[in-house]
Amino acid sequence: MLILEGILPFIWLPIWWFCIRDHPRQAKWISTGELEQLETTLHREQAELEPPQTISWLERFRHPSILVMIALYFLHNCAAYGCMTFFTDGLKGQGFSALQYGFLFAVPYAVTAVIMILNSWHSDKTHERRGHVAAVYFLSGTSLILSVLFRQHFWISYALMCLAIPGPFAAMAPFWAIPSETLPRAAMGIVMGLVNAFGNLGGFAGPYIVGALSNEYHSTATAFSVIGAGMLGCTALAFLLPRAKQQIY
Repeated sequence: MLILEGILPFIWLPIWWFCIRDHPRQAKWISTGELEQLETTLHREQAELEPPQTISWLERFRHPSILVMIALYFLHNCAAYGCMTFFTDGLKGQGFSALQYGFLFAVPYAVTAVIMILNSWHSDKTHERRGHVAAVYFLSGTSLILSVLFRQHFWISYALMCLAIPGPFAAMAPFWAIPSETLPRAAMGIVMGLVNAFGNLGGFAGPYIVGALSNEYHSTATAFSVIGAGMLGCTALAFLLPRAKQQIY
């Protein structure tokens, strides 16, 4: 299995090399009219971008959105990895076969793929980011808490978990669009790096917190309730993110 997983990138490499192009003008499958429209739009957007400014490192660190983004992304990753690591605990002891177990484990992530696409598409269509981030966090937090309350009813709890897991993943596209649309170009790189560096610590903290609370209370109920509350906190934090000053499409 590990060998097959290692082979996959080599299978994809020639497809990428021969089919992917860096610029519209290199794509032979685009019509002349579409090519001219794309190139014109790209040049116009490039000309409309805010010219880079020289700012000090201190000014970059002092940007007010940094702490909000770090806190939000930390809680985001706590929920994503905490749920992902301990989701299978709720499937154990239910008498499922290995095949059924595999399907039940896969369903929430199939739902996640659909919600990610829909949320990203609608965010781009409406040119709105913060509300789309908050909406999927709210869905995740409330569904996670309700799944705990209905834990004695397996299928209801499971259905709610299928709605809880997508939240952190579906929020990523509109969340990461916010820095590029709101921050000065000179500050954007350092801000995104800091948010990733400190926010990704939630990937360790989430499973650790869920594991510790599960061992203490012999159940994931308390841990998932805490994570659900964290997602509701993310819902509020999302509205503290900077609003886009200008949308370029």
